[in-house]
Amino acid sequence: MRLLTDIRFALFTAALLAPCGALRAQLPGRQPPLAQAALANSRQKGGIISGFVVDTGGNPVPMAEVSVVGGKQKAFTDIEGAFRVAGLPDLAVVAVRRIGYQPIFFDIQMKDGEDEALGITMTPSAHQLEIVRVQGKAFKPDRLQYTTKFDDFYLRREAGWGKFFTHEDIERQDPHDVFDVLRNVAGVHIETTGFLKRAIFPGCPTPKIFIDGMPVKISEGMLNDIPVWGVESVEVYKSQAELPAEALGECAAIYFWMKTR
Repeated sequence: MRLLTDIRFALFTAALLAPCGALRAQLPGRQPPLAQAALANSRQKGGIISGFVVDTGGNPVPMAEVSVVGGKQKAFTDIEGAFRVAGLPDLAVVAVRRIGYQPIFFDIQMKDGEDEALGITMTPSAHQLEIVRVQGKAFKPDRLQYTTKFDDFYLRREAGWGKFFTHEDIERQDPHDVFDVLRNVAGVHIETTGFLKRAIFPGCPTPKIFIDGMPVKISEGMLNDIPVWGVESVEVYKSQAELPAEALGECAAIYFWMKTR
């Protein structure tokens, strides 16, 4: 049974390599996340701002909140300080906030479909630096200190958006498959047809799937081939209000982070 599962996982991994490799090749250097997604959503109403948030030393500032004052449009910067916020009105006041830094507010005028690239520099607040260092100690488990692969997962978990399952959470559940993990998300229903299962999200027929932080174009049925024993952690966003920057434009999203072998 384990041999069959290993074969299915090998086929699943091979199917992902081509699209993921192609996407990585199109994102050289410090480019705002998912430029392709920005092009795909360029026809949506409102303006788009994207770019990077850095400190006065030029270092990325992760988990800074970039939001429209008085609106619902917001995003959090990723590990490289990148962000993308869509749906801005003609005239908006944008706020950039992060614990340990002085907040920034600025006005911006946008047209429908306009995409403005920004570089934002935040100044540390000296009296809060000690708090940031204390929080940093609990950023992620000691066993993962050797890698930055899972940093986005733990940064978003700190922000409190979405539903998160760590390796320890998954082990405690002792799931038979990834659907046993997803059924622990309130409002998500698991539908079974024959030998296949699918996750039904409220108001979203097809959630976007990410593997190791990269979007993949796979059929929903292929979720049946993701071996739960190979999953390090899972994050689930069941509404647009919760979505990370790179998933904007989707109705829901599931992130699977695979164990490092």
